[in-house]
Amino acid sequence: MKDERKTKQELLQELVSLRQRIAEMEQSESERKQMEEALRKSEETLKLITDNMSDMVRVLDLQGNNVYASPSHYSVLGYKPEDRVGKSTFDIVHPDDVEGLIRVFSESLARRQPTMVEYRVRHANGHYVWLETVGDPIRDDKGDITAVVVSARDISERKASEERLRKSEERYRALAYSIDSMYLVDRECRYLFINEGYRQRIGIPLEEIIGRRYNEFHPKEDAREFTEKVKEVYESGKPIQHEYISEREQKYFIRTFSPVMDQEGKSISAVTVAAKDITDRKHLEAHLLQAQKMEALGTLSGGIAHDFNNILTGILGNIGLAMIHMQSEDITFKRLAAAEKAALQARDLTQHLLTFSRGGAPVKKAASITELLRDSVMFALTGSNVQCKFSIPADLRPLDVDEGQMNQVINNLIVNALQAMPEGGTIKVGAENIIVGAGQDLPLKEGKYVKISIEDEGIGISKAHLQKIFDPYFTTKQKGSGLGLAITYSIVRQHGGYIDVESDLGVGTKFSIYLPASSANMAAKERPGKEIIGGEGKVLLMDDEEVVRDVAGEMLKHMGYTVEFAKDGIGAIDLYIKARSSGRPFDVVIMDLTIPGGMGGKEAIKRLREIDPSVKAVVSSGYSNDPIMADFRSYGFSGIVAKPYKIEELGRVLDTVRKGHAPG
Repeated sequence: MKDERKTKQELLQELVSLRQRIAEMEQSESERKQMEEALRKSEETLKLITDNMSDMVRVLDLQGNNVYASPSHYSVLGYKPEDRVGKSTFDIVHPDDVEGLIRVFSESLARRQPTMVEYRVRHANGHYVWLETVGDPIRDDKGDITAVVVSARDISERKASEERLRKSEERYRALAYSIDSMYLVDRECRYLFINEGYRQRIGIPLEEIIGRRYNEFHPKEDAREFTEKVKEVYESGKPIQHEYISEREQKYFIRTFSPVMDQEGKSISAVTVAAKDITDRKHLEAHLLQAQKMEALGTLSGGIAHDFNNILTGILGNIGLAMIHMQSEDITFKRLAAAEKAALQARDLTQHLLTFSRGGAPVKKAASITELLRDSVMFALTGSNVQCKFSIPADLRPLDVDEGQMNQVINNLIVNALQAMPEGGTIKVGAENIIVGAGQDLPLKEGKYVKISIEDEGIGISKAHLQKIFDPYFTTKQKGSGLGLAITYSIVRQHGGYIDVESDLGVGTKFSIYLPASSANMAAKERPGKEIIGGEGKVLLMDDEEVVRDVAGEMLKHMGYTVEFAKDGIGAIDLYIKARSSGRPFDVVIMDLTIPGGMGGKEAIKRLREIDPSVKAVVSSGYSNDPIMADFRSYGFSGIVAKPYKIEELGRVLDTVRKGHAPG
């Protein structure tokens, strides 16, 4: 283009000179003709050049009007010569570019030098075309500028590519800054770029990061893994993901390492790393895994506890019957009393196992947690060198709880605190009413809750162990089974609540329990006595275990009842129908819930209520946490007695059922 522009400039200059010489030599016809011929040839040569140039060529006067334009100018812009000759070049310039172009045109004339400029002109069909132009002033023999020759080329495609690139860069820039944390490193793990999210994470000014290595800001082990991942991505050319925990922030992240590729698809010395905070997700996964562990353990422990409770029913029942016929001063009576106490402790152990029962539910009733908290805590602290500070408001909401299980929860947490403070200290026990709403970071339904907190000043729990403390059999203590906190977790979960823990080594540990508030009135506490309540009438006892039938039968006979037995629901229904037909119906039916391979109490009570809507039935099960036990009246039962039971408990239940009404 430069050579073409030079030739054109020289020819135009020669053309002007010839015209001047013609004017001066009018007196000489011969010379005039020679000059005219030379001018004609120069014009033909110039036209030949400009007509065949790929660039567009125009000649403008000093006002910017078109004097001449090459054919390529008209073909590119779609105009005809008669449309543009004599017209201002600024007429078809984009409105946004006119002012700038006039300024450049004026400055070019003033400087008397060639000028390059880019602007848009309107095509004959209405759309705009980008032009890159160079304007050269034309001078006469005196050096005065008489015109401007302009050469231009269509750069619309280049401008479109630049615009696409600009928009692409804007999109990627917006994407980079919207990601939690993103940065670009070279093969040596030096920072080439970081977004604001990452800069805020590490808390270091941008100018102090760029050009420095990753290992200057991160722990040694993390830096080692990071370097390995960058090398792997660079060599493979494939993106990879990597989960890690930031020790400084105590958060979980997932990093995506992506290679930066050249046009040939080869990795260049750069890797993009995008890190996303997945701490909340990891915590939810941990809670889900914990629930799955509890479910698996519950399947096993529930079955063991059920069978063990049947055995304990036989042991407790026989001990109780034997003790009835003895004097309390007898040495044998005392031995039996000790055996009974041991059996009751074994019953507590099965209750622990039943906490894990799949589908199990605590037998709940509305109760004040205030009294339960104070009693449980003070009992657990008896004889210790630890004091307790309570912070419990007077208007604390009542809860629907199984008081026995909740006492176990508080006891487990206090014992845990005691073991963390062997040198003594203070435990803070607090409770407060809270409302859980949408958007709160708690895995609970919206509603009213009571939050119980137990905080110690002990040795604390390491971050590595904190996520495992609710696992069954996990313990860092030399003594203990590792079931205490696992049982606590399960009880709270079965109450529809949530338990959380915070801890710092050398500072202490704080457990927070969230339990749904009750809308029911609190029932008065029952204080069971040791009196055996007798009775009369017929009792039908259904149980598949012979040891239970034998001992329970003896208990019933001792209390004054007539008893008949059935091994399953079918047998019980048959006996019940026959008794009604004979005119000597049963007054009460005691039914076991679970009959392996046969009809249990749940199905049997449905059949009996179809036969006799006024039937009075007591549900009995070794699964004391079974949902039917928790809400027995909804299933058609009039009372419950959980295995293993003593003769005093059985007598009270039968007396209450006989005097009461069958559920409607």
